[in-house]
Amino acid sequence: MHIIYVTSEFVTEENGGGLASYLVNIARIFRDHGHEVTIVTLSDQNDDGIEWENGIRVERVRKEHRKLVVPLVRILDSRHLNNRVKSVLKQHPADVIQYASFLAVGFCHVKSVPACVRISSDPVAWRVLKYIDQDPRKLPSPCLTDRIEYAAEKNIGNIFGPSRACGEIIEGHTGRAVRVIESPFYLQEESYDRSLYDNRLAGKKYYLSHSSQSCIKGTHVIAKAIPAIAKSDPDAYFAFAGTDHGIFYRDGRNVSAQDYILEQAGEYRDRVIFLGTVPRNQLYPVIEGAYACLMPSRLDNMPNTCIEAMAMGKIVIGTRGASYGQLIEDGVSGYLIDIDDAAGLAAACQKINALTEVQRRQMGTRAAETAERFAPEKIYDQMIAYYQELIAESGRRFFQEI
Repeated sequence: MHIIYVTSEFVTEENGGGLASYLVNIARIFRDHGHEVTIVTLSDQNDDGIEWENGIRVERVRKEHRKLVVPLVRILDSRHLNNRVKSVLKQHPADVIQYASFLAVGFCHVKSVPACVRISSDPVAWRVLKYIDQDPRKLPSPCLTDRIEYAAEKNIGNIFGPSRACGEIIEGHTGRAVRVIESPFYLQEESYDRSLYDNRLAGKKYYLSHSSQSCIKGTHVIAKAIPAIAKSDPDAYFAFAGTDHGIFYRDGRNVSAQDYILEQAGEYRDRVIFLGTVPRNQLYPVIEGAYACLMPSRLDNMPNTCIEAMAMGKIVIGTRGASYGQLIEDGVSGYLIDIDDAAGLAAACQKINALTEVQRRQMGTRAAETAERFAPEKIYDQMIAYYQELIAESGRRFFQEI
């Protein structure tokens, strides 16, 4: 089978994030099962084709750089990407095309090949939940740029994603059913580099946030909870590993997440440790050494940060209604709190502190057992069955039309 993945980002470019990491994993899984894989990605600088890994080719398409209104940029970028897909198809016919939802790359999708779209996020939520003074329960109506993304998903029709929470939002905007297929996870233990942990964290009891620092990820909630946690636990430190995306207000003001965290920490600011953006081989020992992992996100799409922490036997505190309930059984394999609830976060930390060492290990073991369902072979079986279903359905429609 030849599978083409069309995306707004990939690890060969400078803008790779969670979507890029997912594509690396799924591309390698299908390559290792003997399939041919092509990635067609937007790029800030490059406009070429390269052999990235054996059996995985990457076609890079330069983004639209003209100063145009955002909706038009989305449409033009999608057209450029899909023109490259058509060029690939002339040389190597494909069985399935999988589009990312982010930036509406499937708006001008190729109709001659069975296609699907994987949900990465909801565009409205992604756009407005970065504002600290935005009520996460009252999202605004979609703007034109959002509607272009929804139209791309609706027109492709076959939609799946790893998160029930995000899927339900997309169903409401598109009128299309969203199938839940969770994402694969690798824990690459052989590549550990313990130098950062040894130099900055060894010997400390610390709560870890290893998501990007923003209101979408709940950084403001952790910041507000620090005084209560630190007051009740004199040994507690707070480590932040991830890119600082800032804290934004709807009136245009913004501050760095680091400054906001230190301001909220007040007299306990000396217990806050900023690690910056950490390479994954250095991050794993940091996760391994954490007392617990804090993830009070407003919305997430089955976050890899949570899966990897649970796979390592860590207790995670996540949020209800933001995908974490799909992973965590409250009080059994971790803890769940309400969105934007700093007091609830502090209370959950106190619950962890009240556990005996045996109880903490048992909860960590149950967390690791939950993460086993993301094993690559299990996800491959689900994805290959889904692709085969798309191909069969496309064949049925073809014969119905002739």
